[in-house]
Amino acid sequence: MSQPQHSNDRLRSTQGNQHPNLLVVPALVDAGTALPSRTRNLIPREHLEAGDAIEVMSKHVAPPSSWNSPAASVVTLISTAGGARLNVTTSQGDVRAVTLGACEAVTLWPGSAYQIVSAGDGDVIRLQRDVKAVHAHRPTAPPPSSGYSLHTPSRANTEEGLVDILPATAVPGFEVKLVEGFTENKPHYHQTFDEAYYNIAGALTVKLTPHSTGVSQTLDVPVGGCALIPRYTDHHVLGGSNDNKILVFYWPRFNGKPGNDWHPA
Repeated sequence: MSQPQHSNDRLRSTQGNQHPNLLVVPALVDAGTALPSRTRNLIPREHLEAGDAIEVMSKHVAPPSSWNSPAASVVTLISTAGGARLNVTTSQGDVRAVTLGACEAVTLWPGSAYQIVSAGDGDVIRLQRDVKAVHAHRPTAPPPSSGYSLHTPSRANTEEGLVDILPATAVPGFEVKLVEGFTENKPHYHQTFDEAYYNIAGALTVKLTPHSTGVSQTLDVPVGGCALIPRYTDHHVLGGSNDNKILVFYWPRFNGKPGNDWHPA
């Protein structure tokens, strides 16, 4: 199948090189890289724009973390199972204790700081977006006066079956949704953004067929595993359990409307 040049050109094979807690799609994704801040890459940096990151800190790693101040980026922390505890310093210098429920998130802007006290009952997902890129797509919307904002899961203004965790309007370029009981969907692909399925709970089986190779792969995504789905990759869920919970990441995303770039395979 032929297609124009796109992000698949930068993919490279990493067979046999995988992190035990990160599902690696052979020939599509690099393994997670150990980082000094007790986190690891969930999505390899070459699949993201410069200055961006999507990382995970496992509940098995004992915090507290050191204090972090996002000087040149906007940082979002997502608690996958609830109970994550943080200390947040506002842009006014006040220190506040924040506890996140299941799939709740907090976004911190330059001028604030945070310390992860406990990862709670699950993992903490960390998204980092270059602040210049954020302002380029949202130039008239200043950050909150406190320097941070909380996000509660919401079904408003989203497709049936999906729950907004981080809406596209919060941090332009990143979008995160939750889907539960994800058992199947129709084969399709996207042209303008990449996607990833992060399994919080239950069973999930995904089939991927990159246009660049035409080779199909069927992946059983374990709990704590992540399936990377670059643009121009046919994909669909072959099977899952009724009790599963999946975080779906989209990037770069600016319109908040997945249906604008949904193409049947």
